[in-house]
Amino acid sequence: MKFLFLFILLLSYNFSEPDILIQTEPGEVSIFLKNRKIGISDSKGLFYLKKELINSRRKNGYMSISFRKMGFVKQSLSFANDKKIDSNISVKMMSFFDFFDFVKISAGEFIMGSLDNEYKVWHEKPRHKVKISKSFYMMKFELTQKQWTTILSRNRSEFEGDDLPVENVNRLDIRKFLIILNKKIGCKTPDTLKIIDQSGLDAINKGCYRLPTEAEWEYSARAGSNTIFSFGNSIASNQANFDGSQPYKTKLKSKNLLKTIKVGSYKANDFGLFDMYGNVSEWCIDWFDTKFYTKGDVVDPVNIKESKQKIIRGGSWASWGKDLRSSHRFSLSPKFRGSSLGFRLVVIK
Repeated sequence: MKFLFLFILLLSYNFSEPDILIQTEPGEVSIFLKNRKIGISDSKGLFYLKKELINSRRKNGYMSISFRKMGFVKQSLSFANDKKIDSNISVKMMSFFDFFDFVKISAGEFIMGSLDNEYKVWHEKPRHKVKISKSFYMMKFELTQKQWTTILSRNRSEFEGDDLPVENVNRLDIRKFLIILNKKIGCKTPDTLKIIDQSGLDAINKGCYRLPTEAEWEYSARAGSNTIFSFGNSIASNQANFDGSQPYKTKLKSKNLLKTIKVGSYKANDFGLFDMYGNVSEWCIDWFDTKFYTKGDVVDPVNIKESKQKIIRGGSWASWGKDLRSSHRFSLSPKFRGSSLGFRLVVIK
């Protein structure tokens, strides 16, 4: 009788599988099982998930768990039906600021415009003093296709690759990208390009992402230098990705790669920024104005007076060496797309 009692007790015992302990970023993280919200982690980033719930949702050969938090990149885990799930899962969340990899650019002054010994372009003069009054953060690299598709699924780039710069984007594409990104971080002025065009830089909140001004771009490209390029007065294709058959102020010629290459393939400048010259040309905020430099010495300049074209800087894989100069100004219609056009972001904290 005693053994029969123990047998019945064992049959009635709940042999349900133990909970899975999930460790995420401290603070509340929303947790989704196959796109259905199942809970929020506690202040320490802990969440207990019942294995029975997971097993009941495993369909079509796999099951996915995703983790979402304001200001952070969505993270996902997938498990095949035949894969054993550990009782402890650690999920590393990454902020968008870290994901886009920014470098701090300290406030300062510089002389903007082309030197007397440069290729002569009249709207790159007169040289004038510019003060950048606020420190800002600029992306270390040109924005990559992996970073782009984290926000927008459609990737029009001609040269495909996660570590290649996104290209074939116009201002409208970038504006859409920024609105979505800024909403994900809780920015109260998400449409930064439109707001700046209407009201200037001070109209957007700190922490909101945007394109650099033309002055911020040249200040960052020069990186404290007084030469044509941040590394001297000449450029060859071992220093940047451009049409190597057309170097500038050097006889070191080579072939044109005819494509973009992995960001960061060449040496960084003294501010820690890569590919400020070549690979893809970079959109800036400003409208193009041939007479904008005649205003003299200025503080935090940005041209919001509408014209037909927006400023492009830095040159690309298709450019000649003369078009990679720190002072070189180029412009295109905001609607134009091309395999040589990309961008990088800036933000003021």
